[in-house]
Amino acid sequence: MSTRSGRRRRATRYQRLIARRRRRRLVIWTVALVPVFAALWWLRPVTLGGDTAYVIVAGNSMRPTYAPGDLVVTRARSEYISGDIVLYRVPRGQPGAGLRVIHRIVDVRPDGSFVTQGDNRERSDEWTPRAANVEGKPRYIMRGVGIWLRKLVEPHILATVMAISIMWATWPSPRRRVRDAFVPYELADEQDAVEALVVFEPWEHFAPS
Repeated sequence: MSTRSGRRRRATRYQRLIARRRRRRLVIWTVALVPVFAALWWLRPVTLGGDTAYVIVAGNSMRPTYAPGDLVVTRARSEYISGDIVLYRVPRGQPGAGLRVIHRIVDVRPDGSFVTQGDNRERSDEWTPRAANVEGKPRYIMRGVGIWLRKLVEPHILATVMAISIMWATWPSPRRRVRDAFVPYELADEQDAVEALVVFEPWEHFAPS
């Protein structure tokens, strides 16, 4: 009888140990993920109601400030003045309406519209965007990152990445296989103890009591 009681006590200790580890892991993951989600919220794009926009430079009109393939992250501002670089959409009714352009404001007209021009251009743009058309002012720049992002969205590369991700997520963990198969010999004949060791770690058996 004392042997059976001892086994139950050991099973209870294992349960408590595992519960403590689970709580500790939960705290660690919470502390780690809170700033991540806060950053994602702060960096959410304009299309999701945020103030952040992203653009990959495609031409040479902003050299040497920006080069093709640079990823530029912009943030909305309350106002824009002459000299600011802005990311805007070409207004409706103008050639190329809807296109995104990242150029510098060189003048502000009396009606509030902007005169923009690329740093590598001798003439100003034909478009006349207003503050409502502007998505933001550059905040960060990642040189050349856009080149790799474009490669990642190519169909064959995207399919390969997705296949590897699915395989990694569904492949059974060797640690889990060993863990599920391992039951301490002194608890093997106690069904309640075995059920308590669903998440048992192999090395826990050798931990000092």
